[in-house]
Amino acid sequence: MDTVLQLLIKQVYGKPTAYPANAAAERLAEIAGTKTLTANTIALAAAMGFTFEVKTTVGDFWDYVGADAIISTIQGRPTLLARLIGGAA
Repeated sequence: MDTVLQLLIKQVYGKPTAYPANAAAERLAEIAGTKTLTANTIALAAAMGFTFEVKTTVGDFWDYVGADAIISTIQGRPTLLARLIGGAA
């Protein structure tokens, strides 16, 4: 089983949103009944032993703050990832 969930973070109406970027992440979103992965879903998946990899980020916000810095900070840290997309995990 692939335990690495790859995500694509996009700005949607000014809010960072996590989209699945590999088959495992797509299956998790399907199980959750969503097209994106919410902060709660990310936190629960992390508790089950899944790890996260941010493939890339899209949007003006990411260009401004530096997507590479954001990715290196949140890579493998689901709590920070969940907070980034709006949760309190």
